[in-house]
Amino acid sequence: MGAHTDELVDEAIETSKHVIVGKPFTQELAAAQRLTEMVEARGLKLAMTHQLRYLAGQRTVRRLMTEWTYGEVQSGYMITCKARGREHLDGEHSQLWRMAVHEIDSLMSMMN
Repeated sequence: MGAHTDELVDEAIETSKHVIVGKPFTQELAAAQRLTEMVEARGLKLAMTHQLRYLAGQRTVRRLMTEWTYGEVQSGYMITCKARGREHLDGEHSQLWRMAVHEIDSLMSMMN
């Protein structure tokens, strides 16, 4: 098995590279905090993104909400279905970091 994402991010930071990663980029909060501190100490940038926010439907919803087409946003509700070829990795927070993080990002992106 190859290196974990946080090991690759660590290597990039050590070589003074700015880093853009998909979410989640670590499985543990302590690793995320450590990498963030490394980036800040070196004056580098660490950016996280996920491709769902760039889908046409999500971009349209974001535009409509930004333009207040239907009035002020009061709440957000989202249902997603995703076929998976395998089970989520086991872990204390596996569902949160493998799937919910993407739904949270989508809602935040669409609600601008």
